[in-house]
Amino acid sequence: MDSTTTNEAGAVPACASSSSTSVLDGEPEIVRAAHEGDEERALELLQEETVDPNTRTCKGAYPLLHVAALSDLPLLAARLLELGALPDALDRDGYTALHYAVTWEAIDTIQTLIKGGASVNALTRDNIYYLNGSIPMVMVGGRTALHLAAEKGYVECVQLLIEGGVDPELKDYSGRTAYDLAVNKKHWHVAGLLKPDTVELSRVPKHVAQVPPNDVEDRNGVRNRIELVRKQEKRDYRAHIRENYRPLHSDVYTLHESMFEDSFLRAINDGSEAALRSLLEEVHPGIYSFPMLKLSFCDRLLEELDHLEQSGLSLKRPNSMNAYGVILSDVGFKEMMHQLMRRYVCPLATLLYAEQGGDSLDRLHSFVVKYKIGEDLDLKEHVDDSEVTLNVSLGKSFAGGDLDFNGVANTPTSKNDHFTCGHSPGVAVLHLGSHWHSALKISECRRGKKTVSTPKCLAKADS
Repeated sequence: MDSTTTNEAGAVPACASSSSTSVLDGEPEIVRAAHEGDEERALELLQEETVDPNTRTCKGAYPLLHVAALSDLPLLAARLLELGALPDALDRDGYTALHYAVTWEAIDTIQTLIKGGASVNALTRDNIYYLNGSIPMVMVGGRTALHLAAEKGYVECVQLLIEGGVDPELKDYSGRTAYDLAVNKKHWHVAGLLKPDTVELSRVPKHVAQVPPNDVEDRNGVRNRIELVRKQEKRDYRAHIRENYRPLHSDVYTLHESMFEDSFLRAINDGSEAALRSLLEEVHPGIYSFPMLKLSFCDRLLEELDHLEQSGLSLKRPNSMNAYGVILSDVGFKEMMHQLMRRYVCPLATLLYAEQGGDSLDRLHSFVVKYKIGEDLDLKEHVDDSEVTLNVSLGKSFAGGDLDFNGVANTPTSKNDHFTCGHSPGVAVLHLGSHWHSALKISECRRGKKTVSTPKCLAKADS
């Protein structure tokens, strides 16, 4: 059964719709004030401090203008626009501040944004969000603020957008106009505003075919369009890195046996169950540790990654939970990491996790996450989207950052089987992707070492 749900158009990213303490941790006071709806304090801070009107919040997820729209702070929005805020700036998911304002029926802010030059015909992007980290929610793209207002039945918002010059005939990527959405949701007053000559407001218009949105068609269409865009963006991004980055240590991009510890090589080259098990230490049921990389290779890889970070190139981060680090396959390590999985990780996964898909791994997501005082210090508890996960520490001189395990998802011991595993440079930790885990906070970096970097490989079986 497909458990994916199709959105009502008014949804916005969870980061924007949350005012939780964790979302606001580390944000400037003006952002906190705006999130909490304290417009007077936000304006005071805007006047007292040197604030970039286009500053982005929530680790760059969305501009400050979006916060004003989210909290319906028209005076703050007006002042930001006066100071040069871009009225049609997008959040990371492709929404403008006007989309936010309409979603939350922020009437005064809608008027302010339109007056300030916001495009009423700006379109959303196709998106898929994961509620609670697991339930996919499809967001059909190509929608104007009018689509959002019409589907929600916000009469006053629709009126303001019509007065602002919105094109009511624009169709979203599933072929629906705002009128179609209003009719399908039985918002007859909105439908009447959009087509006053054809809709009788007192009853369901007989001439309108009451066909609800085709959710399956929407889901498939959105997924296909998103996949095509992502593939092209990935190709362009990787080509940009290749053309503009000069490696410091070109040898680290090629898999060679000299990078591995002798005991690891002997076990893998032997290949017998006895040899492999002699390498492994089961530090906790289902969690294995073993020496893997030589310290000399760890040092050179760290130097290469630091060099890449300092290159000035814009680097895509590993995932939504880590703001610092890099996806290895994007920056030249793709073939090396796939060889590593096939030649060195698969034999261990087949031996240890065959029943969970460890014997059929054929896809890989490999990345390095970086922890640093003043940046990311830890990682919240989660499970990985993989059958098997491999972690290797590259850092030498730091305190904290241990892996903290809490049982395997969907098992009787899910949250009660607690174990903490320390890091040692070059030593790998292998576990099921479904094993709940977090990275504890680093507390210090010694001997001049400023960052802690950890390669992580998520190996998947083709489902």
